[in-house]
Parts: sequence; C-alpha cells; structure tokens
Amino acid sequence: MKSVLKIQSIRGDDEFQWDPGVEDEQLRRAKQEFAQARDRQFFAYSRSESGDTEVIEDFDPNAREILMAIPLLGG
Repeated sequence: MKSVLKIQSIRGDDEFQWDPGVEDEQLRRAKQEFAQARDRQFFAYSRSESGDTEVIEDFDPNAREILMAIPLLGG
C-alpha cells in the first residue's frame, strides 16, 4: 500500500506518494516537500485508517497519510 503526503495549495492538494519501507526517489521527494512546507510554517497531521489525526513535527515514512495545511490567520 502506498503512503501519501498531501500539501494544500492554491491549486488544491499537491500529492506525493511513496512505498513505506522503500528508500527511493519518491520517499526522498516526499521528505523534501514536507521539509519545505514546514519551513513555510505549514502544520502537519498524520491520519490513520480509522480517520484519527495527530499533529506531527517530523516526517514519518511509515505514516499512511500526511496532511499539511497553512495556518489560518484570524483578525
């Protein structure tokens, strides 16, 4: 089963998939995109198969799904 990183953008979600346990270009790309989004202050959440979410600080290569969103600014 593939894992997926979804990063919100003005185009919708940018998606990056990789196979857990396989160290390849897809995994390196997902790690890189995660790091770049965190540098831009995006929040990261890991979502399990049951739909439960958990805030994460670091990329988890074994996560089923990682969602990233820019924080909303209120005023």
